[in-house]
Amino acid sequence: MNYYSINQVSSKLSISKDTLRYYDKIGLVCPFRGENKYRQYSEIDLLELQYIETMKYGDFSLAEIKTILINKRSCTGEHLDDTVNLLHRKKIEITKKITFCHDMLKLLTAAEHVLEQKKEPGDTAQINKLIQKIYDDLKGDTHEK
Repeated sequence: MNYYSINQVSSKLSISKDTLRYYDKIGLVCPFRGENKYRQYSEIDLLELQYIETMKYGDFSLAEIKTILINKRSCTGEHLDDTVNLLHRKKIEITKKITFCHDMLKLLTAAEHVLEQKKEPGDTAQINKLIQKIYDDLKGDTHEK
């Protein structure tokens, strides 16, 4: 099995050495340590690091990622329901964010169009409606949390 040093992993995955050390400290990854006590990362560790970085970008917290990885590593299904519920909640959260981003794109497109056409302020009714809709949606989400 191939092992990689912290320098190699940092370069290969563009993750800082401090971040790799922190992930080890909190138990997100558990690299092998040889007699010299240096961290040695396996191919599986590299895949898990890629998973961690991807999930972070998807707005998963490190605690949520750790829960998923622990359950994945245990191979027992004991906490399968917890993982499924967590993934379901994240799916709903991301769906709401997608809707918000679509609404924002409409708003930006409408604002850009008005500005390009140098329309009168009275012609901004569409923009005002979009802003009101987005605000109402956000305010509704705030009350749900």
